[in-house]
Amino acid sequence: MGRLKLNGSLTGYSPLSRFVELEALVMGIEGKKVLWQTVGDIAGVRARLPQLDFDELIARADAQRRRLEPFRVEAGRRAFSPTSE
Repeated sequence: MGRLKLNGSLTGYSPLSRFVELEALVMGIEGKKVLWQTVGDIAGVRARLPQLDFDELIARADAQRRRLEPFRVEAGRRAFSPTSE
């Protein structure tokens, strides 16, 4: 299903494929970060689950996003440059 995109490479891998995959990872990371922020801050969940370090989970998501960002940017350049194949 991942190859069913208008990228000119139905049977192969294109630069757009890599970009879309990395964008999906970024959305997942950002989603879990927002989840930890929301769950931690509402209904006293932090107090009820002291074994969960919500701040650490949020920091981990931030670190994952920072590590992924250079690859996402490069994939975007390759996918959308005039010379991409």
